[in-house]
Formats: sequence, C-alpha cells, structure tokens
Amino acid sequence: MDTVYKVLENCEVKKLGERQYEFVASTADMDRDGEVIDVTGWDLKNFKKNPIIMYAHDYRTLPIGKAIKIGVSDGKLK
Repeated sequence: MDTVYKVLENCEVKKLGERQYEFVASTADMDRDGEVIDVTGWDLKNFKKNPIIMYAHDYRTLPIGKAIKIGVSDGKLK
C-alpha cells in the first residue's frame, strides 16, 4: 500500500488561553478527494475515553496534546 500525504489547508485555529487552542477537525464540506463526512454522524465515544491528539495521526510518536472538549458546533467538529 502506498503512503498518501495530505496537507491541511484553511484550518481554523482559535487561541483560547495559555497552551489551549480550538481547532476545526472536520466539516461537511467536500474534500479534495470528493469525499464528504457528515459531522452529525461522528461517534466520539471511544475517542473521549482517551482524547489524545497525535501529530499527523502518527501513533508511533508521542502525543502533542489532549482534547479537553470535543463536539459538533455550527456544523463543524471542533
């Protein structure tokens, strides 16, 4: 299987405080591969059990953060 690299464009980031940021993780917009994920369909139950943020989804490295709040707001997964 070939490795596919993608670059995040137009990412919304809001600084909330010291070392705290709010990110838009997903929207219902079509991506460059023509795919759409309905954000209301996200099942976050397992993620909330261990809400760590990995750099580029690379689970072979150390986490870069922890999600302290996650959910859908304004049609966006934040």
